[in-house]
Amino acid sequence: MVLGSLVASLMSWKVAEEYLEAGRKAGFFIKAENGGLRLVSVEPGSPADRAGLRAGDFIRNIQGVPVHNGVEYDEVARTFRMAQPVKLDLTRDGVFLHLEMRPGVPLNWFPVFLVFLTVLAYFLLGVVGLLQGPEDIRARLLFGFSLAVAVEMAIPEFNYGPPGAQILTGILFFLISGLEMALELHLAAVIPKTNSWIRRYPWVLRFLYISAIGFGLLAAVTLGLEALGVSWWPIRSSVLYTGMDLVLFPIWALGLVLLLGYQTIRYPTAQGRHQAGLVLVGMFPWTIYALAGSIYPGFYQAISSYNDVALSLILLSYPVAVFFAIFKFQLFDLERIVRRGLVYFTMTFVLVGIFLLVFNIGAWILSGIGFEKGRLWLTSGSMLLLGMLFSPVHTLVQRAVERRFFPERSALRRHLIDLAGELPSFGDLPAMGHALVHQLKDIFEVESVSLMIKRPGTSVFSPLASTIDEGRQSESSIQILPEDLPGLNFVGSLRRPVLLRQLKKRDGKLGRALADMGVNLVLPLMQKEELIGVFLIGERASGGRYPAEELELLNLLSHHVATSFENARLFESATYESLTGLLRREAIIALLQQEIKRAHRYERPLSVAMADLDRFKEINDSYGHLSGDAFLRRVSMVMRSCLRATDAIGRYGGEEFLLIFPETRIEEAELVAEKIRKAVGGLRLKERQGNYFGTTISIGLAGFELGAENRPPEAEEMIRLADEALYMAKAAGRDCVRRSP
Repeated sequence: MVLGSLVASLMSWKVAEEYLEAGRKAGFFIKAENGGLRLVSVEPGSPADRAGLRAGDFIRNIQGVPVHNGVEYDEVARTFRMAQPVKLDLTRDGVFLHLEMRPGVPLNWFPVFLVFLTVLAYFLLGVVGLLQGPEDIRARLLFGFSLAVAVEMAIPEFNYGPPGAQILTGILFFLISGLEMALELHLAAVIPKTNSWIRRYPWVLRFLYISAIGFGLLAAVTLGLEALGVSWWPIRSSVLYTGMDLVLFPIWALGLVLLLGYQTIRYPTAQGRHQAGLVLVGMFPWTIYALAGSIYPGFYQAISSYNDVALSLILLSYPVAVFFAIFKFQLFDLERIVRRGLVYFTMTFVLVGIFLLVFNIGAWILSGIGFEKGRLWLTSGSMLLLGMLFSPVHTLVQRAVERRFFPERSALRRHLIDLAGELPSFGDLPAMGHALVHQLKDIFEVESVSLMIKRPGTSVFSPLASTIDEGRQSESSIQILPEDLPGLNFVGSLRRPVLLRQLKKRDGKLGRALADMGVNLVLPLMQKEELIGVFLIGERASGGRYPAEELELLNLLSHHVATSFENARLFESATYESLTGLLRREAIIALLQQEIKRAHRYERPLSVAMADLDRFKEINDSYGHLSGDAFLRRVSMVMRSCLRATDAIGRYGGEEFLLIFPETRIEEAELVAEKIRKAVGGLRLKERQGNYFGTTISIGLAGFELGAENRPPEAEEMIRLADEALYMAKAAGRDCVRRSP
């Protein structure tokens, strides 16, 4: 609202000045010469022509005031009013003449309308950038550039104004032009996405801003010193204006052509090429205009009589092209822009209505005791009430707009909230994670979703669930993420979804590893101030970028599911082993004792297995303990995926695992054990140097046919028999399954 008021005020001032200027026009061109002003030419039908002035006349006095140069003429001309007589003393061929002129011509509203249309178009384009949101660098640059153009076009010219006003407009022209150059070139470099050279050479952008804004500051200082009459300053404003026309404008124009032209030709997707191409088409007329002024120095003077019309039409092509790129080729998230615009417009209407209602009711109440005395308190109270109502009104308006105009988005929001509420019903963490990643993949139509969780008491994030198939998971270079990684700290500090390109700037190594997994978005899972997990979300199935609304919904979901995951995390920390997510030794033994009692009571079979990774120490010695831990984690996930819902597995020792098969004869358990052996034997992980590693597993089985007449064995006895079978498998050459005798 403040920016809109500023632009509207400047434009109103400009229109007023244009109207006054039309009332001061005489219709001649002058040149200071021989102590007076010589008329270079007189426009036919103008006030000067009707008064009898001719080319070659020398004006000596106007309204009795001597005039020797253009500055003195402007001072006198400021007093002119439409059709009011002005007395001129002049000489023509050595003869003194006294003439009377009535200045003023009807205002040509067409150029004024075009300027207004141009200012409005750029202001609306800036609003689009503002509504898009601060997280998009293109939106921030578009907002700054468009607002700068709107302000520049709305500033009054003061052709007959005081020298101070003309100097001020000149200073603003150079300052704003320098800013516009830097912003537009930067914007061209990030359409449709940031060019790779910006990441490789970030100093180029710094140099661009320093050079462009520095030129504007230099010009501002020069104009200011000239106004103060300083003679020792070596630079003249005429040199700067010439440099602007002959050097700065051509560099600016050619830079835009090169940046956008390259993306138009080389960008990998058709939509991106179309976006860059449309913006290039929109700024091409201005490029021709700027280059023509540098190639032909008299170009600007030659078109001076209709320059306002030409420049307005030229500048209008840019917002038209950008708006077309937004609507046709999704340069920005149009739905978000419309949604925010509706929310802000409705909020403004509602809040202004509340203010007027409260103020008028208060004024009616105070009318009996003296309105003037209570006006300040009434105004302050009304503003305080608006401040208190802002947040609830915003919430209500946003929900109403979503329900009325975006029912699909509102339904999706409710669906995600319901999904978060249903998570505890899935039971343990793996089941919750599995359900969540698969539903997210389907809802948001992405290539993949993986979830990594930090177990209580540990300092690493390990995989919990993923939609990526086992073969692709085994090739991933990420199995464990230490919590002190710069990239994870960055994600946790932002507390919102982070695009991969943003993460790469903070942690290039982690960014490259995530890119190898096909990750494009990292969503933090926060519990209070602690990062307890991260969703690794792949590319959209459609190939496009993530709309801002989807990022907001993902962020909302992460807040809702964080508490459910934290509760399950804390519960399982007492029962499940932190690294692998399997049952602890004490828990799996206690479960075995329960299963023995149940099998004895119902006279059902029961089998157990002891599994041990072969030569696991060599992995730790060759590739490090982090790689060994990652392999243990992946082996645990593979073994668990081979089991039935009624089976159980726990980590018995370092690389030993105890498996329980309720209501399963040893022959049936052997089939499952063989499945596990083959799955683990085919598992390969990639360590940091790019080498793949893996190992095999040996399994020993023990089974019992328990009946009412048999004494139920102790858990230690079953474990001992399975352990003896495991030694038999080791003695047989490893990578095999053996039963107890």
